[in-house]
Amino acid sequence: MQVDAPEMAVPLPGGPELFAVAALALLGCGASLAVFWTIVRRLRSGLPAVDWRPHAEVPWAGGDVAGAVLVYLGFQVLAVGALPAQATLQWRLAVAAASMLAATAVTAAHLLARGATTTTLGFCGE
Repeated sequence: MQVDAPEMAVPLPGGPELFAVAALALLGCGASLAVFWTIVRRLRSGLPAVDWRPHAEVPWAGGDVAGAVLVYLGFQVLAVGALPAQATLQWRLAVAAASMLAATAVTAAHLLARGATTTTLGFCGE
């Protein structure tokens, strides 16, 4: 019994696209290794992995974080459901990005309503 590959398989790039994908993958892996090595060096020298900085108390708790995760996942599910089956990869990426921005806006509005400031949300400096 032979099983055919699904129609939604993404073709692999070739030529300059393959070079760009490989270069970005190597850049990402190199940056990750550099950060990992920096953390290892700091821990071996007795320093914490990340310097502690004092910050203002935030007006949210674990329930708000769980709500933000659920809003994000819900928006992603809605975005996928809104796309036709024949949608191109570009449309899928655009809709995923738009749903991520919408989830961020909804979560930020919720936290601002709970008493957060734009500074505690990290939108502007102190």
